[in-house]
Amino acid sequence: MADSCIAEAIIEPTEAEALTNTSDVSVDNEYEVEAYINNWVLTNDDIYIRKYEEEPPQWLTDYINHIIEDPDGQLVHTIRDLYNLIDSMDDGFSSEIYQLKQADKSHTAKIDTLVAKTDDNAAAIIDVKDTYATRTYARAVSSEVVGAYLNDASLGGAWFEQNISAVADVAYSAARSASTLNATMKSQYDEMQFIAGEVDVLQKQVDGVIETWFYDDQNGTNIGPNYADGSINKSAEPYATWVAENARSIHTGDSYVLYEIDTSGNKLYLGSWQFARGAINEPETDAQGYFWVKISDNRAEEAYQLALDAKTTADGKIVTFYQALPPTDAESSYGDLWIDSDDNKLYRYDGSAWVEVQDEDIKASVQMLSEAMVDVDGVARAYASLNVDADGNISGIRLNSTNDPDDPGSSVQIYADKFYISDGNNTSWSAAPFSIDTTVTPTAIKFNGRVLFENIDGGENIITRGTIVEEINKEPGTTLISGGKINTDEIVLGHLDYNGSTVIDKDGMSVYYAGVERVRIGRL
Repeated sequence: MADSCIAEAIIEPTEAEALTNTSDVSVDNEYEVEAYINNWVLTNDDIYIRKYEEEPPQWLTDYINHIIEDPDGQLVHTIRDLYNLIDSMDDGFSSEIYQLKQADKSHTAKIDTLVAKTDDNAAAIIDVKDTYATRTYARAVSSEVVGAYLNDASLGGAWFEQNISAVADVAYSAARSASTLNATMKSQYDEMQFIAGEVDVLQKQVDGVIETWFYDDQNGTNIGPNYADGSINKSAEPYATWVAENARSIHTGDSYVLYEIDTSGNKLYLGSWQFARGAINEPETDAQGYFWVKISDNRAEEAYQLALDAKTTADGKIVTFYQALPPTDAESSYGDLWIDSDDNKLYRYDGSAWVEVQDEDIKASVQMLSEAMVDVDGVARAYASLNVDADGNISGIRLNSTNDPDDPGSSVQIYADKFYISDGNNTSWSAAPFSIDTTVTPTAIKFNGRVLFENIDGGENIITRGTIVEEINKEPGTTLISGGKINTDEIVLGHLDYNGSTVIDKDGMSVYYAGVERVRIGRL
């Protein structure tokens, strides 16, 4: 902390002020004022503003150097990086200013953070500004991160980061910009697989179906499918509804999930049980040995809480089907699960279709990079790129220009599975006047309209219907093509077929009627 400063000021009273004083009032003829300058201010428990008359910390210097040397190298690439960045910060707002002024160097940096946290969820805005100048070098850097995540980032998150730098050096001048938008969602495969149940259990089911039932604890009045002493509650649903013959046998493997509703309307997992059959041991079991066994698997809470959060229980249950063909819409509800018995792939019903549950995290990003640079030798370079990535499906464009004497010029690079050009009102791939499709083999290049060649060098070598006729007719009197007729002195051919009715070949001529050869003239 820098030393505090004290300033003194002597203020003389005016003549008018002196005349207003009566003899029985004592007035000092000078006022003393003390002023203090501190290097930090605490405005309240969550807002901090600090100023340091010193160089920024080493971590900030390293961070700034990385941005300058590698403009996209410091962009946050993973949700775990985002979590580590925000987790180290406290709730509230803080601002730190570093300022050092010397004869041959000036350095000022500012770091602002705005953070909100509750439970394991967090959101933050981090803004870094840095300016630095010496007698031979100057730079300005701005970096901003806007991010949010849920449940220690285990469920995913989203963030934006942008780095901008401007550098003036004796060897070069450069301006760079790099930004990225990222979003990720944790794969729900493990949780959905847990809810779906084990394949070997499904295989043993008579109907190939397992149901997961969700019940409200009704403010504590519903304690689950068993009584407090562990005995089965025969009057509790869904057990109480399984009264038909063999009704309980087809429900072995079903799960019962108990939840409560908090004051905000959120459903919170309380516990789960699985329906099974074993040795008769009343009252823990019923007369046939059926009972509810408490699920102690650590995955249960995460899996069932995910289902509750996703509101996949509109009808009070999740049904898991194990069969070769997709269940019909009539027998499916939003959130139901289907395991394809042919390959054991897992699918989830989204209300209209069965969508495969991916077993890897799903990611999307948009990254933009640009740079303009001129070096001391007069070589100028400029480029800009845009990359869009949706879970591995990538498209992008890059623009390059340079006056480098070794390779001067400009270029445009486009990379995508499909490329097409159309007017601003046409968004249909099939209706585009020009398109390239690399998803087929061989690559398909399509012109959906008129192709016109004009003012092309070597155009005389382009083959068209007109040039073919012109080439044949260029020697008058030898061959004439007019309409559907050919006039020439001689035709040399190996085989002539007139719509299958007359065939002339090297062995003679045949005339056909109704597909049957009627006349045959051989060699004479």
